[in-house]
Amino acid sequence: MTELLTDPAAVRAALAHEDYRMPPVDRTATTGVGWLRATVARFVDGAPHARRRAAVTDLLAAVTPATLGAQARDRTAAILASAGGSVEVMSAIARPVPIGVLGAALGVASDLTPAVAAAARAYQPHA
Repeated sequence: MTELLTDPAAVRAALAHEDYRMPPVDRTATTGVGWLRATVARFVDGAPHARRRAAVTDLLAAVTPATLGAQARDRTAAILASAGGSVEVMSAIARPVPIGVLGAALGVASDLTPAVAAAARAYQPHA
């Protein structure tokens, strides 16, 4: 049975416990989950995590939530206006709008929705 942790001190203790550390990363992996774990800040500890997180933080420092929200609103309004009726919300708005707006703000011009979907499958291989 899994214990539900609700006390902040218990959560911090669990997260700091050695049994809950990420397993070592195969730095030679070039595909799949191995590659993802070897290259993404989330899956490593220590200096590699700090370096990768700082790079992401620097990129995001120039992006404001208010600007992203306004761009997402405008993009959504344009999609709805061009649809002339109903749209399938998940495929037309919920997935591509946030990905597209953030990608554009970070200087990525192409539609990243398929790439993000592929990465998400690697995060959740059972899905």
